[in-house]
Amino acid sequence: MNAVPDRAPTFGRTVPLPGGLVRIGELGGIGGLGGAGAVAAAPGSPSALRREARRLAAVCVLLALCAALLVPLTLPLGWDETVYASRFSPYGPPTPFSAPRTRGVPLLLFPVASWSDSAVLLRIWLLALSSAALYLGFRPWLRVVPRPSAVWVAAALYGSLWTALFYAGAAMPNHYTAMGALAAAGCFAGRGPGRGARYAGLAAGLAVATLMRPNEG
Repeated sequence: MNAVPDRAPTFGRTVPLPGGLVRIGELGGIGGLGGAGAVAAAPGSPSALRREARRLAAVCVLLALCAALLVPLTLPLGWDETVYASRFSPYGPPTPFSAPRTRGVPLLLFPVASWSDSAVLLRIWLLALSSAALYLGFRPWLRVVPRPSAVWVAAALYGSLWTALFYAGAAMPNHYTAMGALAAAGCFAGRGPGRGARYAGLAAGLAVATLMRPNEG
């Protein structure tokens, strides 16, 4: 009877096996278990980044749905929201637009507020925008942190805060200012190919932050 060898082949090389026992999953191509020994994609590989980007997108959509469930879409516009929405005739007449106000929020509202006075439709549009902003704010960090999976975890932690959920469907500049600054920082700290795209992302992030709050951009 042949003795079990102390070293077994694994993908063209040998590894020591404690007690001379072969652990299933370390051997490739034996008994149809070749997939058990497949090497996982490196954390920074394109396939791994695409996988984490899909998870980040799923988190953003899930948080938008949570916000829609927890905060009524029929919630009337607050005073600050009314000031911004009144730039458009369905919500007119225009209310006084004081110095601290910015032109960025009315631009967010324009696709809906320019033709409809429905608060529900406006809040659904803002939920979609805030979800997209959350994704674009955290997306550049997939190429920055050593563990890309930490990015969608961080997005989930931020998005699950009550303030983030409450204002996800609100016509307020805070979230978009934060996401613009976050995206700009991620593009600035990024590495690898695509330097031109990172510079464009940096400029776009700063432009959004400045448009939402000029004194903070």
